[in-house]
Amino acid sequence: MKIDFSTDIHGGHELPFTILLPIAKNEQLNSSLGSVALAFDYDIETIKTEFRGESKELFTFFHKGRKVILLGLGNATQFSEVLGCFRSFVFQQKQKLTKHVAIGVDYALRSFGRLTEAA
Repeated sequence: MKIDFSTDIHGGHELPFTILLPIAKNEQLNSSLGSVALAFDYDIETIKTEFRGESKELFTFFHKGRKVILLGLGNATQFSEVLGCFRSFVFQQKQKLTKHVAIGVDYALRSFGRLTEAA
């Protein structure tokens, strides 16, 4: 397995990849969804209507030819709950994913900040 790190998932990468944005259902949900809408030039009302951040919930849209998937983390307070959401996502979506997947950690930090302290 090869892991590459980049600070710009919007940049001019040549590879086709899926963008995965893990988002928790917490007090930062509306802020996170607003950031997604702004960053990916997508209608905020559509995102808020279609995505609630429930555990293992998925919302997919396309931006500049790339698949963008919001992964709901629910009210996860334990690292094992977050891991369960990722495992479920990979198991259910493995046939539909591109070879390369970028994870938008900046969107996840709002959720993971409190979890990393416990890990």
